[in-house]
Amino acid sequence: MSSRPPLWRSLSFRLQSWHALILALAISGMMVAFYHIESERRLDAIDVQLSNLTREVLPELDRPEDHRPPGPPGGPGRFEDDDFGGPPPGMRRRKEEKWQADDAIDPDLKARSWTVAWDPEGHPLHHRGTGRPDSITWNQGRIPAPFVTIDGHRVMYFRGPRHSLLVTGLPLDGHQEALHRYGWELGGVGITLFLAGIVVGGAITHWSLRPARDIAEAARDIAGSDRSRRIDLRRSTRELHELAVVLNEAFDKLDGEITQRERFTADASHEFRTPLTVILGHSERLLAKPRSEEDYRKGLQVVHQSSLRLKAIVEQMMTLAHLDAEVLDHPQPIDLGDLATETLALLRESCARRDALVKMHIQPSPVCGDAELLTRLIANLLSNALRHNPPGTPLEMRSGNDQGLSWLEIEDHGVGIAPEHQDQLFERFYRVDSSRKALDGESGSGLGLSICLKIAQRHGGDLTVSSAPGQGSLFRLTLPGT
Repeated sequence: MSSRPPLWRSLSFRLQSWHALILALAISGMMVAFYHIESERRLDAIDVQLSNLTREVLPELDRPEDHRPPGPPGGPGRFEDDDFGGPPPGMRRRKEEKWQADDAIDPDLKARSWTVAWDPEGHPLHHRGTGRPDSITWNQGRIPAPFVTIDGHRVMYFRGPRHSLLVTGLPLDGHQEALHRYGWELGGVGITLFLAGIVVGGAITHWSLRPARDIAEAARDIAGSDRSRRIDLRRSTRELHELAVVLNEAFDKLDGEITQRERFTADASHEFRTPLTVILGHSERLLAKPRSEEDYRKGLQVVHQSSLRLKAIVEQMMTLAHLDAEVLDHPQPIDLGDLATETLALLRESCARRDALVKMHIQPSPVCGDAELLTRLIANLLSNALRHNPPGTPLEMRSGNDQGLSWLEIEDHGVGIAPEHQDQLFERFYRVDSSRKALDGESGSGLGLSICLKIAQRHGGDLTVSSAPGQGSLFRLTLPGT
């Protein structure tokens, strides 16, 4: 018995591996999307707070020009116009032309925030809070974007009254810590979902492969002793249904062949036993005491005939074995009608001994095959017809070609064959009851018609019989024409 393949070569392992890979990719993508959405949501909340903080500073920047503090040392700078003016994000204009914040200001965020403002010449207008990064400068009044992240700070740039530049910022320490906690939570949820998916996927895979296990179990039972068992097609899936049907057909064929082989073995044993019993009985009788020369002669004749019968059975069995194992070698063009005429000439003495007249109706019937095997087939059919045809009654032999098929028919007018025997007539060692026994008292081995059918099948053709009790039998050989 061959060893089982390793686990990694099993279909279940491959299905679950692909399931785990796809599940891991899907959960990872989902977790990354959730993390990104949460990060954007938190940044949006911070941007709203920055807008609210900016709103608080706007009244101070709206003071008259003579109340502004002096500009920075080094003289005024040039202020470039841009498209980032207007109300800060997170606010909406009401009918009274006043700016209102969308949300209230968080005191904790306000305490950690900072604000700085410059006029168009770069003079400081306002400053609140500490912790502003050194990279946040007037920079000629340029605005990189309304909201940016610089050196761990969320920064809002806003064009204030009289073209002033207002910059408000918040450190993102708390934001990053909250995102890290959220990331760990997402990771835990993702791992839990992954493990649950693996368990559910394994159960589904196990359930899905159940029909395959049923097929294997049925095959093991059939290989054991329960040859009558078959795969339950009602439990097979659509993908395995065709396989189950093919296997059931194979099991039926195998069961039939095993049954036929068992019957063949039993019949062969019986066929061997009869001549061997005769040989053994006569030899023991001749050796038991001295006999006359005539007794020895008669006894040896019986032994010789039984030996010839035993030899014929062995040769026929070997012929069947060769036909089962071999294919045609170098088939040649042959005409069935000509071959039948030549075979009849070889059996002319048998025809004369049985006072048989053969009527020939021969038409061209070309085929491609083995002349020796086909001669044996025709000879077997003719000999069988001669043995069962009443003396003085004509036999008929016809040949022809119809629609690309060449055929040969041999018809006798003997006792015929009952319908219940015709389906089994070509089985090995099968014999019809005693009414079908040859008119000369001889009984065949039961292998002749089996050999004929096997030869016909080896040539891609068929051999059939049509008969009725009291009306004789018609054997028809059909082969592919050329």
